[in-house]
Amino acid sequence: MLGYWRPHDNFQNWLVGKLQLLMPGLEPQILFHAKVLEKVYTLNLDPLKDLVANCYSPIGRPAQKQPELLRALVVMTHYSNDGITRFVERLHHDPVLAIACGFEFDSIPGEGTFYDFLHRFWLGEASSKAVQKPDSIRKKKPAAGEKLPEKKSGIVAELVEKILAGETWENRPERLLQKILVECAV
Repeated sequence: MLGYWRPHDNFQNWLVGKLQLLMPGLEPQILFHAKVLEKVYTLNLDPLKDLVANCYSPIGRPAQKQPELLRALVVMTHYSNDGITRFVERLHHDPVLAIACGFEFDSIPGEGTFYDFLHRFWLGEASSKAVQKPDSIRKKKPAAGEKLPEKKSGIVAELVEKILAGETWENRPERLLQKILVECAV
């Protein structure tokens, strides 16, 4: 069941109030996060409530902080973090960042909550592969002015052929995530 969805104007008022309380002591941190604070202040997630409501059971315990979780993923992407685990650790050490996501500093959700949240919007079968950590070994970068070699050549031509043949991507498992992106960002 989809729980309380904090309206955008309530979030804006809450954010300004929290930042004013932190302002004297954490002004350098607030200024450091100014761009992401501006981003979340203007990011209206209200249209998503109706879009994602079908992903929740009509009975059971209501899901909490759903717009805050989505906002946190936007913040995580803004900072190009290495993953949810490291981002959650960062939220526990940075009160301004936690507030930017919409969380009280003492009630930041765990990483499992983020994975469960994302799993709701993936409309396909769950992967049978175990989650693997990314390689920490960096691959060799190309020299200045050079491009990386193609992993698979002809991919654009292949996509064009599929589109001209009338293939659509309506049955793709990420289609709800794409709709969310269109509603919020485009």
